[in-house]
Amino acid sequence: MHTGKLANIKNKLCLICIFGRTPLEECVRFVTNYKLTKEDIDYIKNNLSVSCEDGFLDYLRGIDCSDVEFYAIPKGSVVFLKVPLLRIEGPIAVVQLLETPFVYLINFASLVSTNAARHRFVAGKPKTLLEFGLRRAQGPDGGVGASKYSYIGGFDATSNVAAGMLFGIPLRDTHSHAFVSSFMRSNSLRGNFAETNQSELAAFTYALAFPDNFLALVDADDVMRSGIPNFCVVALALSDLGYKAIGIRLDSGDLGYLSCEIRKLFCSIEKEFGLPGFGKMNITTSNDLNEEKLDALNKQVNSFGNCSYFAVNSSNSKCKNH
Repeated sequence: MHTGKLANIKNKLCLICIFGRTPLEECVRFVTNYKLTKEDIDYIKNNLSVSCEDGFLDYLRGIDCSDVEFYAIPKGSVVFLKVPLLRIEGPIAVVQLLETPFVYLINFASLVSTNAARHRFVAGKPKTLLEFGLRRAQGPDGGVGASKYSYIGGFDATSNVAAGMLFGIPLRDTHSHAFVSSFMRSNSLRGNFAETNQSELAAFTYALAFPDNFLALVDADDVMRSGIPNFCVVALALSDLGYKAIGIRLDSGDLGYLSCEIRKLFCSIEKEFGLPGFGKMNITTSNDLNEEKLDALNKQVNSFGNCSYFAVNSSNSKCKNH
């Protein structure tokens, strides 16, 4: 390769400005470990024109980011619209190679954390926001990333155990519909339980393993005829043993109507059995909750569990200007 060309590539400086919520540590890690391997060089050579000079390939073999400089606004700082949070300077060839990786590292993080912040703004500080999106995520990286950046954006906890272990995010979840279904045709209960689903009640014995953290999913069958009565039986039994149930989760149906009816029932049980705080039992709703649904349910519900709106960002059209 002609020395003049090589000098031009090495010495000419390039500036890139990145806007949005920047995952700085991921960018720094990428730059620190950036190196083209022999396999990379061979693949590039096979896909370039035969007129490509060997000097260019030699340049790629020795490329690194030692001359690249980062300028970033400290995390947590308040910035105005169109103020770059990250600026990268360095040799033009190197910086242009970094541009695309930086953009894809930043875009998803910015989108999820922005959505999370918007949901936190609508829900308000007192409400608990839970991220439940792992099973709908776009691959393992997307699942862990959604958990991490929803927490950064204002969520309180995640159901993703891997993200909790990696990033110290608090863990929260309930049992699943599949867990209740696994008790179908169960003979583990005896006695007359009226119209409630006995298999569901048998599943609620998971309270034996989590007596201090019993949060039951109550819509595997009829919510008001089975799920809530079964929950109340277990919650009252826990109370007699000196424990206090956390509450219930609704994942389907008319969430607003059911939340109101359940709250009335909890209040009547508190009054009838003299159990202080039972009427304020936690009601968690989940299943594709967007900002409008959060706003509508805010008065009746204590906490929200969100799934696809963070893992796959089906509401990303609302974040065009972030």
